[in-house]
Amino acid sequence: ETPLFWLTLLLCGSLLLNVIIAVFSMDTSSADDITVGFVPEALYAFANAAVWEEVITRVAYIGLPMAVLALLSRRRDFLRYLVGGFGMSRVALVLMFVSAVIFGFGHLSGWGLWKVLPTTITGLALGYLYIRFGIHVSITFHFIVDYMSVLIEGPVALIVSIVLIVIIIAGIPCLIEILRRL
Repeated sequence: ETPLFWLTLLLCGSLLLNVIIAVFSMDTSSADDITVGFVPEALYAFANAAVWEEVITRVAYIGLPMAVLALLSRRRDFLRYLVGGFGMSRVALVLMFVSAVIFGFGHLSGWGLWKVLPTTITGLALGYLYIRFGIHVSITFHFIVDYMSVLIEGPVALIVSIVLIVIIIAGIPCLIEILRRL
């Protein structure tokens, strides 16, 4: 029940779903793949993207509305909703779905329509991690997913590809466990 457990479980499960969706729906003519390789600039760019995309889609669309509701309910701890880790509720669940859809469609211009569904699924995982454990865990998850795409193009591509295959295979029991817990 730790953040690392859920990060791993959701990472493997969402990667498996993303691969399945990509196999059936990917249109490579519209994909705008990033091929920067294993370079410090890519590390910085993806770290920056992970932080800002999480602040925009998790803090702004989940944390801020939850903080406003807590403030209207006269709760003194309303600011804790901005950093996440406050636990699931019906309102949080609805906001998690809204932020995931916004996150999915936010990638439409750069990736094309084929990427909306897998990115929305990843957004659900990110939203869950934010609500359950906090913004630091969703940023970490986001960075791992983004940076894995860079490493596949770099000099460590074979090692990363093997690790990715293991993660995808591990995704089967992870996905079963996620469904069981739902």
